[in-house]
Amino acid sequence: MTFIALPMLPDRALGPLGGVNIRTVWMIAIVLALVSFVGYVSVKLFGERRGALLATAAGGLISSTAVTIANARRVASGEGSARVLAPGAVLATAVSFVRVAVLVAILAPGLAVLVGAATLAGACVATAFAFLAVRFCATERTAASELSFRNPFGFWYVLGMALSMAVLILAGRLLYQWFGGRGLVAGAAAMGLFDVDAMTVSMTRLVPQLPDRLAACAILAGVASNTLSKVVIAALIAPRGFGTRVAAASAASVVAGVAGIAAVLAFSPG
Repeated sequence: MTFIALPMLPDRALGPLGGVNIRTVWMIAIVLALVSFVGYVSVKLFGERRGALLATAAGGLISSTAVTIANARRVASGEGSARVLAPGAVLATAVSFVRVAVLVAILAPGLAVLVGAATLAGACVATAFAFLAVRFCATERTAASELSFRNPFGFWYVLGMALSMAVLILAGRLLYQWFGGRGLVAGAAAMGLFDVDAMTVSMTRLVPQLPDRLAACAILAGVASNTLSKVVIAALIAPRGFGTRVAAASAASVVAGVAGIAAVLAFSPG
């Protein structure tokens, strides 16, 4: 993927609507897979021995949605306590917030303050909720969450990620061209329901064509919709205890994120 496929890819934009630099997209896909692989190895090595929080935090490096589904199923089947597994799902979401902030800081530094203020504020609230919730139920024993993931370094995994990012980049340009800013924000929200990383990358690739605030708003709309999708998943699979805790923590995180970006906008010039 790195030493054979990458050098063979053309380092120029290809395709309609300004095209997509396939080499750049492939490189980003490999880097994202590497980050996910760190979480994959951590879950394999430390998940059962270190407990639910460490396993779900590492799982958040791979997919916070998968963590939410796995924990909700355990609660619904009576294999684990919502008091521990819900905070684990919330912590995985906090990790996904940090991932978005890091991606934006690397790929579009001009948006780092706007997006980081919201995502990091939300991550802080979610992390505090997770650790406080576990601390208050420290006497309750529960099995560590057993998370099952595919290896993120599988060739088809990386290829699928690269293709999805390329498609979303073109879709974002098309939405902006047809519907302007509102269409782009709505499109980012729809993209975020399925893959927040691919949505973030696609929006950062449009930054040269967009005002900073519009691009930041689109990314945050995708993050918010992704958070909402996990709340819906939790509520459908394990509504009692687990779903309510995930919903409460997610709502608090979103409020904190809105407050964070509002504070930045209030004190920023222009």
